[in-house]
Amino acid sequence: MIITLAFPEKAKLLIKAGQSLEIGASLYEESAQKEIKIQIAQKLHIAPHTIFKHLKKFVGDEISKDELLAEKKSLFSTASCRSEFTGVIKEINHAEGVALLSIRTEDDIHYLSPLQGTVEELTKKEIKIKISKAKEYDTKEIAGRMGGRSVYVQNEHDIISEEMVNGAIIIAEKLTSYSQMKHEALGAVGFVLNRHLVEIASTPHAVVKTVQDFEAIQKNKSPYCFIDNVSGKIVFYG
Repeated sequence: MIITLAFPEKAKLLIKAGQSLEIGASLYEESAQKEIKIQIAQKLHIAPHTIFKHLKKFVGDEISKDELLAEKKSLFSTASCRSEFTGVIKEINHAEGVALLSIRTEDDIHYLSPLQGTVEELTKKEIKIKISKAKEYDTKEIAGRMGGRSVYVQNEHDIISEEMVNGAIIIAEKLTSYSQMKHEALGAVGFVLNRHLVEIASTPHAVVKTVQDFEAIQKNKSPYCFIDNVSGKIVFYG
């Protein structure tokens, strides 16, 4: 089975076609961004609403560090406002007399694989990952998209540890509110259940459509699970 994951156009891929993937491997990275306000009106000593008369750069323009952003000329002097950073002009606010500059930080954000498998194909916007021994199941409720190791909980009162639960999808008949919060606190990344969660969860989760399917899931005990709200199905594999 092939699972397709989308990635941003400007992201830098860190994988190659044919490569084997483990869950948690880095797929791609994006440069972290932050926004900086440049006080143009204040630096040029002008009224905020007049800054457009003095701009040398506009929304969408790239600007380098120390490059001229705005300038005010008079008969006897010239006042200038230069950028202290390299970035892109995101917004010009004439009410405040400021420019909003989007700049890259030194920290890159890595996006990790939710699947174990093989990189089948890479396109400009998609990563296609091949997984083995896959079986899909319909759902009657599903939220989020996440994958991980499958941890099968027969009794929600069983002793669990962070080592067991962290990064895993919890497979259980049902969970009390306390048990749900405990698993989340220990690092569970998703839930697959036979009954609806008691508490509203931001954690990805799914409810299997039929009792027969849930019994088959518990019997087969596939080592990996992928909750896929794009297809509306749960995939067990490996």
